[in-house]
This record gives sequence, structure tokens and C-alpha cells, in this order.
Amino acid sequence: MAYLTGVSPGLRELVTPTVDVYADGVGFNDGSSTSVTLSTDPGSENNIIVTFDGVTQHHDTYSVSGTTLSFDAAVPTGTAKIECRYASEHPAYTGVADNAVTLAKMASGTDGNLISFDASGNPVAVATGSDGQVLTSTGAGSPPAFEALAGSNVKEILAMVCDGSTTVVSSGSYTSTNVTAPITTGTSYVDLTGSSINYTPPSGTKSVVYEFSFGWGYVDASVGTLLKLTLAGAEVTNGRRTSSTYSLGDGMDTYKWIFKIGDGDVAATGKVASWGSGKIIKLQCRAMASSYQCKIHQTTYWDGGSANHLLKPTLLITALS
Repeated sequence: MAYLTGVSPGLRELVTPTVDVYADGVGFNDGSSTSVTLSTDPGSENNIIVTFDGVTQHHDTYSVSGTTLSFDAAVPTGTAKIECRYASEHPAYTGVADNAVTLAKMASGTDGNLISFDASGNPVAVATGSDGQVLTSTGAGSPPAFEALAGSNVKEILAMVCDGSTTVVSSGSYTSTNVTAPITTGTSYVDLTGSSINYTPPSGTKSVVYEFSFGWGYVDASVGTLLKLTLAGAEVTNGRRTSSTYSLGDGMDTYKWIFKIGDGDVAATGKVASWGSGKIIKLQCRAMASSYQCKIHQTTYWDGGSANHLLKPTLLITALS
């Protein structure tokens, strides 16, 4: 037999009862004993069924204090056996409020760590992940692990507006150049402000995609702008580009290049055998001739008339496996 016990209907569970049996002369003496000692505290006499030689006793004829069961009169003469059947009360249950578990109540970890619990209930970090990964099961008895997202080879994306702000991704912390003024192109190459980044790709990266977007306004009636790309100080000669217009106009350009990793060094394409530490990627610019100048990062026209507005460029780096 089992009892349904608990402190609320929503917390009831099946409990196997305790049964204490006392014989005359061992656990009590008939005609004189007024109490017996229980093996555990039942909490209340309402939890106990007491029988004298199989005859159930009324609850108002006994009381409980701890493990002592007291009768309101001596056990009747001739009683051979007393049986007490009961189940202990459960302690009070306390529900955990929403958002009540704080980081201070958990074991220390780091960004990207999965927290699990050992056999003693202690939290432990069992796996470390990074951007572009998902949590997967590794089978019964083994902790889960992080793996690359199926169907995607993106390891991380670094997206920045060139306003001096800092962005943190799995490979590190990067601060963009704060572009605050335009560049008027001349006949010598100068660094294109905002385009420079000292980047270290995550481990396992096979390709780094570089994208720099910038706007410009005209200075001369026709515009011709030359762009060249460098990696760690060496020009990527296959990446040379010319942007030009005929007659007056403002414009927007996006320069994009893909650096391959792990298949030898080819300066012309920016291919490198390895990329385990920071390499500076940047663009340089000049006018095609002194009569083809423009002002990069600033408008000449806006909203139906002439107006000079600063154009913040953007920089996007994508690391691919």
C-alpha cells in the first residue's frame, strides 16, 4: 500500500509508508503503557493509522510529538500487538521566481561556454563554442559539443561603421577609424581613410572577404579615381580598380576582394599560405589626373541643391571556413 501525500495538489507524489509494529512486553506493556516510540517523525497524528490487535483507533484518542505517539489512556489490558502505519510529510516546497537565478549563483565561465552539472550537482563547463556554431549531441553518456552550422561556412562577420566604435567578435576586438573629414584626391596615392584594418581571422579560416563602401562628391566636371589594395604592405596588383564618371555627379562605391588562405603565397591575388596573426588590409586612392579630382566621404549635391555632407564609410569582414 502507498499513500498520496504532499503540501499542495500540484506537488503530490506516491510515497511508500512506514509500518511500525510493537508486541506486548517489547514495545509496550498492556494495561500500563500510554505511549510508543515511532521510528521516524510523521509530522501529525492525521498521517497515522493506529490499530490495537487489528482494531483501528480514532485519531482523537492519540497525539504525536516528534517520534512519540501518546495515547489518552493506558493500552487496554490484553492487547497483544500495536501497529502504526504512516508516511512522513514532505518539507515545504518553494517555487523559484522568474529571473531569480543570477550569474552569481552559477559557476564561473567564459563567453561561449556551455554549462552542465556533474553527478554531485556542481556546475561545470563541458564545451566551448564560437560564432557560427551550433550545439549538437554526441550520444548517450557524452557531453554535447559545438559544431559549425550545417550548410554555412561563415566563421565570423565583423561589421563596422567608421565612427571610432569598437566591435568584438570571436577573433578579437576591433576599433574602426573615425572618419571625420573628406579626402580630395590628388595625383599621388594616399590611404583611403576608414579602409584600414589589422585583422586576424579565426582558426580554420580559408577565406577572408573584405568589403569597403564609401561615397564621394565631384570636384572636377569629370571624375576618375584609382584604387589599389594592399595586404601587409604588399600591393594586390590584380585588385587594381578605376572608378570614373563623365560630367557632374556624386556617387557611391563598394570595393570587394577575397583573400584565400592555405594554398601558398601569391602576392598578385593576396593569397597567403597562413594567416595566424594580424595583417593590415587597406586601400589607397588617387585621381587619374589633376583634372579628374573628387572628394571622398563628402557630398557635393543633396536634396535638390549644392550641399556638403560627411559620408561615413562602412567596413565589412567575413571569415569563411
